[in-house]
Amino acid sequence: MRPALLFLCFAALLSGCGDDGSTVDNIEFDTGDFNVTTTLVDDRCLDGGLNLLFMPNGDGAPWQWPFAIPVYSQSSLPKTYDIQLREPFGQMTVTATRNGRAGQIIVAKEGTGVLLGEATFGQCVVDMGATVYFELLDQGSLSGVATLEMRDPRGDARCPIDMPATCEVILTFEATRAVQ
Repeated sequence: MRPALLFLCFAALLSGCGDDGSTVDNIEFDTGDFNVTTTLVDDRCLDGGLNLLFMPNGDGAPWQWPFAIPVYSQSSLPKTYDIQLREPFGQMTVTATRNGRAGQIIVAKEGTGVLLGEATFGQCVVDMGATVYFELLDQGSLSGVATLEMRDPRGDARCPIDMPATCEVILTFEATRAVQ
């Protein structure tokens, strides 16, 4: 599913999108690690001020995450497990559930006091949760959208004063199965 279509699917999740026969039927794939690449950032917190946190090489430069992310087969869901992200995010506990025939929803347990980025924001922290929707394309690839909700920036005079008390950053990503 193309990222734009996936985003519409994300917005219309409760209407049953993804279960209309437009995806590959009943994909059953092997559990495995996937290399994730962020391809687009929509920063609704600081109007682009957080883009470098999620695409460190600049806008328009897809960025591969330093740690592979485990994705579990549809038949093993629901499942709660830990994933490793780069600093400042560290380890997160997530719960994955099925979403239609070929999709999954992953919800991260909210992290409190997550450092925004010391170089730019000093010791400013936020509380952050994440919801990820992705579509399995085949045994070796998937694409999706992650919505990161950030709340309550605090802890340093360098905290962005124009950041809303609650806001979202939306990441569009692609992933391919890591070579074992």
